[in-house]
Amino acid sequence: ERLQLRPTGQLSNTRLFSSSGQSQLVEMDQEPDEKLRDRLAAESYKESGSDSGKWTRLQDDDKDKDKPSTVCGLSVGGFVLLLLLLLALAGLIALGSFSIVKWRSSAMLCSTDNCVLQSASMLRTVDRAVKPCEDFHGFACGNWDHAYPTQPGIGKYSNFYKDTRDNLLRLYSLLSHGYSNRLLIRGHRSKAAAKAVTYFEACSNTTAREALGQKSAESLISRLGGWSLTNDVPATRPPSSDPGDAGIIERIAKANALLAQPFFNVQPAVSDFNHRRRAIRINQGFAPYQRSALVTSDEKFHKAYMAYGEQVLKAIGSTVNNASRKRLEELWQLDVRLERLRNSYVERRKVAPKIADPSRFEMTLTDLCKHISDRLHHASVTPESLVSEAVRLSPQFLGVRIKPTTLMRVDNLEYLLGLAELFAPAMAAKSPASMLLSDYAVMTTLRSFVHALSDPFQEARRQEKQIIYGNNVLDNLWLYCTSKTDLAFKFLTGALVLQRTITTKTLAKVTSLVDHIHKELRLVVSEAPWMDKETRTRALAKVDRIKQTVGYPQIIMNAHKLDKFYDDIKIDKGDYFASYLNARATKHKWSINHLSSRQPHHRFEWGQSPLMANAFYSQTTLRMTIIAGILQPPFFDEHFQDAFLFGALGSIVGHELNHAFDARGRYYNATGCLQQWWSNATSMQYRSRRDCFVQQYSNYKAYGMNNRGAHTVEENMADNGGIYVAYRAFQKHQETASSDASLLPGLGYTPDQVFFMAFAQLWCGHVTKQFGRKLMETDVHSVYEHRVLGSLSNMPQFAKAFGCKPGSPFNPAKRCTLWT
Repeated sequence: ERLQLRPTGQLSNTRLFSSSGQSQLVEMDQEPDEKLRDRLAAESYKESGSDSGKWTRLQDDDKDKDKPSTVCGLSVGGFVLLLLLLLALAGLIALGSFSIVKWRSSAMLCSTDNCVLQSASMLRTVDRAVKPCEDFHGFACGNWDHAYPTQPGIGKYSNFYKDTRDNLLRLYSLLSHGYSNRLLIRGHRSKAAAKAVTYFEACSNTTAREALGQKSAESLISRLGGWSLTNDVPATRPPSSDPGDAGIIERIAKANALLAQPFFNVQPAVSDFNHRRRAIRINQGFAPYQRSALVTSDEKFHKAYMAYGEQVLKAIGSTVNNASRKRLEELWQLDVRLERLRNSYVERRKVAPKIADPSRFEMTLTDLCKHISDRLHHASVTPESLVSEAVRLSPQFLGVRIKPTTLMRVDNLEYLLGLAELFAPAMAAKSPASMLLSDYAVMTTLRSFVHALSDPFQEARRQEKQIIYGNNVLDNLWLYCTSKTDLAFKFLTGALVLQRTITTKTLAKVTSLVDHIHKELRLVVSEAPWMDKETRTRALAKVDRIKQTVGYPQIIMNAHKLDKFYDDIKIDKGDYFASYLNARATKHKWSINHLSSRQPHHRFEWGQSPLMANAFYSQTTLRMTIIAGILQPPFFDEHFQDAFLFGALGSIVGHELNHAFDARGRYYNATGCLQQWWSNATSMQYRSRRDCFVQQYSNYKAYGMNNRGAHTVEENMADNGGIYVAYRAFQKHQETASSDASLLPGLGYTPDQVFFMAFAQLWCGHVTKQFGRKLMETDVHSVYEHRVLGSLSNMPQFAKAFGCKPGSPFNPAKRCTLWT
């Protein structure tokens, strides 16, 4: 029987299958072939009976479509199986360097199409020359670069990135035809779909964008009150009068209204200690570069900043001279000063200080103003000008009354006080500081929008990237416009793709897997030997309150609701920049409604595109979400064996659920509020386990740097707890009659070995040395090699499955554990 092909791109990010059974290689940073695009779109419009969410069996279009495809007299499935069996024989010979654990002799070789496809998927990145007990990541992922060549200019190319791009390519195949009247949501026409197509076409219309040239940038600068660096461009010249007092605040508020956030961002929230009490959250503003580059005033980044700024001025039509270079230097120094006031990402995530002194993180507007007054000792400056005016003018709070008793959530009080000191001189009449701050607000806003402007502005981005990363490659037009359309219409675009790739059967399978992992976590918590009875009771109550969301929000499959939701977005087909501005202006529509509403705090608000390959856990809402975009290999395939499903998506589910008890999550109680709810004895036991992970990962090195164990401890604990819980759930599931324990062709591995391979292959990818060093410095996740080494070396079950000798990297004398 011939192979039943999966939906487009399901087996690989670069090889796409058409209805004729033929495949075509598409480089992800190149324009997809026109004929391939036509085929993809045609297949996307197909209906399968009454359920448009199901894929039909793909068949050949010729007159012999009922005959099985053959190669050398064998069916396609038989031919692939023969090749895989030969690979298996060669592999078993090559694997003499490590011990394959004996398994029950009754195991049968699986020869179904689905097993062949699973073997092909898993074998694609395996490097048998690497010994699993020495470097399991190298063994499982050693051929990644050969299987998935990385495009120039990409610093990190991972499975998450690859699968998200696959989804965007499917979306592109729909948008690029412009057949908006044929893009249906569950069989119903959608006005929002027509808007999305028009938005995509406006973005793709580079002729119109180039014709507008600098006019788009001029209108943006004029909207913000002018820019002193472009005094020689009449349309961008600031008014002759000094902005003065509230004027500077108003300019910054206008930048915030465009979501540029030059100095701080303001958004609706609830109290960390009482979710029934609404609050306004004030957080640190936008930074152009990574923290170390600004704190140390790194010369390479300084050079890139200056080159970027000069090219932006040229693109606007301004003359670059000594005066403008001096102002750019002053803006750079201001960025350095602001970054030194900001907290690092790790510092901002700490919750223990909030519990120790809540009054420094949550206070009324009156109390915040008093803090500022005490710091300034400046009678002529009213804190209301610095705080309440900025809040009032921010887009999320238009029409919402700000009162002295309004609760303010302040992530970094010292930053706000330092900002007040910076602003105080600018509030005086005719102050040079006032125009400097205004210029900074414009510079930051331009940086947020420059990607949507004409090519001379893109040259600024290319020059900056060349200096910092050694390449000047930007996203291809198809990828840029598709991703921006998805950003603006994420619910609508999610529906267009997912109704064709995700079925109710798929979601039911994932939900069942999540239920298994969730139930096992409860057992693990109940058996934790280091928890006292009282803490365990509260921990189990928290586990019981964790909610699950799989797939996508229900609104996306309702054409009427989608049309209503996107009704406010106005699209100008001839002016992408104006359309982009309008789309951003509506981005926080739900947040505004949420703050204005008197209804209790919603336990769930969807924030990411359904096409994104990702999963996450919310500490405050106690909700774990598996986004539909991740439901494809190597994360999931409903036709693959249980060992794969539990090792891949199961370990991700376990990871997200274990965030409820990581070094940060443990402080959130069963209602999602911050509280010290653990006993002192249990807390001490927990800290000893946390410290073990910190020390273990701090000893790992990559890209010439040590892993910062304290920086990555939350994610490391989630990795370790996640795979432990997933493995336990898998072992119990194996005992059921429904579990498939047959051997895969070409692999010949036991179910345990397949489980661990599926986990390791999640973390395949390519990272350049320069980008890797950046990740080591800034990312709260360990690099991929360390995620595999740390998690699996702490599991004696892995050492047993692969026969690793004591003292080898994956069978160390000392192990770190969270739950045992």
